[in-house]
Amino acid sequence: SLLQEKMDKPLSDLSRAELDTLGFGPFGVDEVTHCYCTLPDGCKLALRVWAPRGALGSKDAWHLVADGVEGTEKYPTVLEYLPYRKSDYTAERDHRRHPWLASHGYVIIRADMRGAGDSDGVYYDEYLKQEQDDCVHLIDWIAAQPWSSGKVGMYGKSWGGFNGLQVAFRQPPALAAIITLYSTDNRFEDDIHWKGGCVLGGGMLSWAATMFCWDARPPQPQYNPDWKEVWQNRLEKAGECVVKTWLEHQTYDDYWKHGSVVEDTSKVDIPVLAIGGWHDGYTNCALRMAQTLPKCQTIVGPWSHNWPDEAIPGPNIGFMDECLQYWDQHLKGVDRGYDSKPKVRWYLCNGILPPGPSVTSWPGQWQAGDRSEGSDNLVLTLSDSHKMEQDSSKMSEPVSIAFSGNAGLMCGEWLSFGAPDLPGDQRVSSQFQACWYSGPLKTDLHIFGQPVITLECEVDTETAQIYCGLCHVLPDGGSRLLTYGLLNLNGIEPARKLTKGKVYTVKVMLDTIGYTVPAGTSLQLLVSPGSFPTSWPSPLPTRLAIRSGTLALPSTAVEKVEEGDIFVETQPRLGPSKSVDYLRTPVFQRNLTYGLSDNVRCITTKSDDGCKYYSDVDTEMDEVNEDRYSITGDDPTSAVAFSSRSCTITYQAHTANPIKTETITSSWMKSDEKKFILTNTLVTRLDGVDFFTKTWQETVPRNGI
Repeated sequence: SLLQEKMDKPLSDLSRAELDTLGFGPFGVDEVTHCYCTLPDGCKLALRVWAPRGALGSKDAWHLVADGVEGTEKYPTVLEYLPYRKSDYTAERDHRRHPWLASHGYVIIRADMRGAGDSDGVYYDEYLKQEQDDCVHLIDWIAAQPWSSGKVGMYGKSWGGFNGLQVAFRQPPALAAIITLYSTDNRFEDDIHWKGGCVLGGGMLSWAATMFCWDARPPQPQYNPDWKEVWQNRLEKAGECVVKTWLEHQTYDDYWKHGSVVEDTSKVDIPVLAIGGWHDGYTNCALRMAQTLPKCQTIVGPWSHNWPDEAIPGPNIGFMDECLQYWDQHLKGVDRGYDSKPKVRWYLCNGILPPGPSVTSWPGQWQAGDRSEGSDNLVLTLSDSHKMEQDSSKMSEPVSIAFSGNAGLMCGEWLSFGAPDLPGDQRVSSQFQACWYSGPLKTDLHIFGQPVITLECEVDTETAQIYCGLCHVLPDGGSRLLTYGLLNLNGIEPARKLTKGKVYTVKVMLDTIGYTVPAGTSLQLLVSPGSFPTSWPSPLPTRLAIRSGTLALPSTAVEKVEEGDIFVETQPRLGPSKSVDYLRTPVFQRNLTYGLSDNVRCITTKSDDGCKYYSDVDTEMDEVNEDRYSITGDDPTSAVAFSSRSCTITYQAHTANPIKTETITSSWMKSDEKKFILTNTLVTRLDGVDFFTKTWQETVPRNGI
């Protein structure tokens, strides 16, 4: 409680003793709230900078932490490079982390990308070459500054984790190490658009809609005298939703290969710390990169898509101390013993909790070693009477299952942020899928790695997919979804057209997990020809016949590992919260409606982010997001995804002349047997008057999808 009391005080009010308790270093900290780096083409990137007090020699710097020694040397820089608005949206979390690290003798730069936040230019799509070119120039600029030691590290989660890997691939000379959280080495196979060659029904449109609204927001007027012209230019040149582009690239082509470091892992030849979480969508790659990148170490916790010191589920770790130890080793050349740490540190969740939409903290234990999967392999064979057995028993006749609109109703969100958004009890939907069960386990089974399903199967349509889910059946009968995989069968055939009745042998890779199935409980395998909205349905109702199959589970023995031996700090230490007033409290709701008269099932996720007031920039931000996924009966062409986004930003909010801006988007995705049908509408207003409005109606042909 004493620690929390210190975290609730303004950073500038903390005494030296209080700063020490929170893990701050000896330096005072200066902040430059807004400045620019001018790129070779004249475009200006907006920056926010924290540094040891006095190190920058800038008249625009103010003493954020006055109690500390002065910086008199050259310092390494840690760069975070994002499209997410440094002046308001990321200001809260930046305030807790970046001054903390600066107090240990680092310059921290938080940059808005071209076309985003307070920077110049326009942004057209994620991870373009222009984005990487700009960052390479920015790193060169940083290394040439009088306060720079010439060493730069990149740090970030999600987008910032992606571009850290991508820029490392470009090998700018000053970039010495990166920390990448919740990112990927393969943009097609392990991202929010596609999975196993299938459209992610709950990810593709939702993420496109999010960036549709993000890209259409105006810059901060106090930093941009021509902000209205900048806003108008962004809307007219780059206002369109990018879902059409993502849907047009239906295989791992050059579009997806760009920015996928798996194309040549040897080019990422600097130290990499990769971080993933069991409740995040990007964990496969974190463990894979530990084996494929030349100098990569990996940590995987029980976390969702948030920082390891505050993510839900816990337990959390002292993430900022971990970063400090890593940066000291690789940017300052101080031997902190990081090279001797295990290649892989991962959390083994103990499967004693009932299925439900949220977990606060997983019971379990940390493990460590050099492998990214267990060294043992348990193989269960699908047999008659819905059993999975370790002996050589096989199925005497095929098991047939038809596509059902009910199969995916208990899915969770592809990208969990720790809200109550995890998969529900699979007993509700398993009756609409083919199921096999193991007998009660005689001993604890510690699964670590990617389970693999091998099936001999046939289908009755020319386009088809397979969904496989692995569940843990608890003593009370509840069924927790542990992991799942998707496979578009059409990827097997060069012409992307299946032959009805032909027997195909396929492997479905499930997402990696670290989970203990206790003795006395059982495993359940779910198989179906689609699971909406996890995946977008195939164009025709498919019947899948399974002739034989196996489930291979990588497993491991449990070692006694002391948490304090593998982490420099086991408890989170970071700075106090930024002063932000909540004018409306955030609310998250996820609901399922089941029409008894019209047979329409609909999953609705509403994320009201509340209304916040940022006093330092006199700005109010009000955001509400909603996603709906509906399907009628078992008709795959009735599937509909809808995403709405609303952001109202009021600048100069507490003055006599407030500036109210509204950005509202709506996005629809439907399909028939031949094509995807897209409708995207953008509405922007300035002080209640229409500023820019446009609707795009587009189609994308289906090619074996």
